[in-house]
Amino acid sequence: MLFSIFFISMAILAYEICLMRIFAITQWHHFAYMIISIALLGFGASGTVISLCRSRFKNHFFFYYRGFSGLFPLTILLSYVLSQQIRFNPFEIVWNPRQIYAIVAYYLVLFVPFFLAAMCLGLVFIRYPEHIGWFYGANLLGSGCGVLVVVGCLMLWHPVLVLYNIIAVAMIGMSMGWIGFPGKRSMALPSMSMLLIWLGIFSLLWISLKTDPLRLRQTMRISEYKGLSMAQHFPDARILTESVSPLGVVHTVSSPIIRHAPGISLNYAGEIPSQIGLFVDSEQAGAISSAKHLEYLDFLTSTLVYHVRPAVSALILGAGGGTDVFNALNHGMKTIDAVELNPDIIDLVQHRFAAWTAGLYSRPEVRIINQEARGFVEAASSRYDTIHISLLDAFGSSAAGVYALHENYLYTVEAMQRYYSCLTPDGILSITRWVKFPPRDSIKLFATAIEALETLHVPHPSKHIVSIRSWATNTLLVSASPFTPEEISIIRTFCQERSFDPNYFHGMKDYEANRYNQLPSPEHFRAMQAILFGDREKFYASYPYYVRPARDHRPYFFNFFTWKHFSTFLETMENGLIPFIEWGYLVLIGTLLQAIIVSLFLILLPLFVLRKKKQTCRFRVAIILYFTCLGLGYLFIEMVCIQQFSLFLAHPTSAASVVIASFLMFSGCGSLFWAAIIEKRKQTYSVHAEETLSHFESHKRLFLLAIIGIVICLILYISGLSNVFGECSRWNYTFKVFLIVILIAPLAFCLGIPFPLGLRSLRQQADELVPWAYGINGYASVLSSLIATCLAVSFGFQIVMLLALFLYLLAAGIFYEIMD
Repeated sequence: MLFSIFFISMAILAYEICLMRIFAITQWHHFAYMIISIALLGFGASGTVISLCRSRFKNHFFFYYRGFSGLFPLTILLSYVLSQQIRFNPFEIVWNPRQIYAIVAYYLVLFVPFFLAAMCLGLVFIRYPEHIGWFYGANLLGSGCGVLVVVGCLMLWHPVLVLYNIIAVAMIGMSMGWIGFPGKRSMALPSMSMLLIWLGIFSLLWISLKTDPLRLRQTMRISEYKGLSMAQHFPDARILTESVSPLGVVHTVSSPIIRHAPGISLNYAGEIPSQIGLFVDSEQAGAISSAKHLEYLDFLTSTLVYHVRPAVSALILGAGGGTDVFNALNHGMKTIDAVELNPDIIDLVQHRFAAWTAGLYSRPEVRIINQEARGFVEAASSRYDTIHISLLDAFGSSAAGVYALHENYLYTVEAMQRYYSCLTPDGILSITRWVKFPPRDSIKLFATAIEALETLHVPHPSKHIVSIRSWATNTLLVSASPFTPEEISIIRTFCQERSFDPNYFHGMKDYEANRYNQLPSPEHFRAMQAILFGDREKFYASYPYYVRPARDHRPYFFNFFTWKHFSTFLETMENGLIPFIEWGYLVLIGTLLQAIIVSLFLILLPLFVLRKKKQTCRFRVAIILYFTCLGLGYLFIEMVCIQQFSLFLAHPTSAASVVIASFLMFSGCGSLFWAAIIEKRKQTYSVHAEETLSHFESHKRLFLLAIIGIVICLILYISGLSNVFGECSRWNYTFKVFLIVILIAPLAFCLGIPFPLGLRSLRQQADELVPWAYGINGYASVLSSLIATCLAVSFGFQIVMLLALFLYLLAAGIFYEIMD
């Protein structure tokens, strides 16, 4: 049975991650929160169902285990197929109430596999309560292996194909369970025969989809509002290539009308050459430019940096399809370091479309670097005349707040400080963002740069910064030396010749703002004046969007939502301007509210059925609080570690995989260690002695040691982790991974003890409440990921970690109350 639980746990976590990738492609990345809540809700609901029908499940364990484990692999495929038949578009949710029903349909369809897998785990808890530690350890180890396996598979195959691999793992878990029944050895041959038949069927389906990319894409319903869906409706549009990795599914699309020149001057009368559209997870990520007819590049706001001051070296962060590299070469850069995280994009430009780009990424002036941008800068020792951060996200998603919950370490105060330190004495940093109305990105970016300069004690920051805009883009320049009057004159001329509007430069007059691409008022100029010369705090508080600078402990640059001005959002929604509101944060809040309502209902439901039992109300409240604290605290810690280690490792996907797998596997080791201690005690004492006071005291001592370990580790994390990262920032990737594992191991090991120890202690006092407590932990985990994100967005990661520390201390007090 241990192997069955191991493989089922491996399959269910792999399925969860795979679904998150699929929804990132078909919808947007923040729907991952919905998948997480559905998954954990399935675990919570299983606890409620088992607690209501405990006797039936325990007496007919083998029948129900066979049924649930047998249905689990089939429902993985069925739930995916049905979910892709649901027509859901989040942009329509304001004026189309039917979209609410679509969300409910998603929950109902995707809930089933998670519920069935959780039922298998819950059933073994009530059937073999004396071995809870072993089964919980197998569950965590299997889940940890599932993370590593699914990430490895996503490097090789499309997420839909990976889904079939997960089904095969689930079938192995099913067969292991059927074979492992005591007295049921006759089931071995039928089980293995069924396994081989089903594996053969799914292998044929896998091969048919692998050899037919069009059919594979047709199994996914991609939102009509995503860039790839729109591009496929262009005249003569066709998909040229498709490549997959955990970083995203990359498509290239050709069409005669694809012309990507964000914010190009309306004065430009020449031709914009045809380009190859570049899409990552169905969202536009720039274009692969031809090497011919590049005159249009001089009419972009991002070109300003090359006109202001002579330069020979450039660092381009987010090279993408190479447009900004072409721009740098056209303006005389002799050495260019181009940083791009996605290796598939590099391969496309360097090999597949080498003729189209005239060997751009193979030119001697260009050094292409496959690395995360912030991570490269943190370890960089070179200095550059120009540092350019490319505009790679799509306007629609950015304007709608799709990235509001997405951590971004490129636009924090600490990042700006690091960019500044990588400039030559006369170097310039250039950052281009989309123009939005009301203004948001440009103002927040300006404020971030100013606070970075002030933190570095740069004299007269107002002389080191310039901001201009076109009808669609805004470019910010931050100089290591003050802009001279001659350079200000060049900036004025550049804007006048191209009908760009200056937002700010030193000595700018109010009549110079908002002349060409007119807005109702010169809000950019006024806001930047207020940040530099007015009451900055008063401006931040009164502005209708959240424009305070982002920091590394709170790296949500794209979160502009503020409750203080919620009425402004409602007015925007009522006017039907859904693409221009920050709805990403609202989706999180809506998911949290529904999770709270459903969780409370399912937690309290068993109390009405079990109300005649002997336990007091105080005892049951203690149970609720204890397992809620564990569920909240564990994921609080895990989430913060994922974000902090992502910055350190400089590879978000790898960091998440290493952190999650390490937490789960070492927590599993902690649970198995505790189970081994219990097993040893059973061999030392008689069954009667196991229930004596000394046995309870041993539980208390072990729990105390685990809590002490957790508290010490958390205090060290909060106080010293940033110092460790600073000292080790130049280590190579492999050593960084080893360091992460070493740092996580002791904390995760201790975290694996309180939950099974609590269940075993509860079994000795109120056996019928064990599945209910298991469910409570699941519901708390549902809320944990959502609450942690809300807290991180609003207050930062340190507050989340401190709250986790408090929750475990509270759980310790409650544990001793339960034991007494």
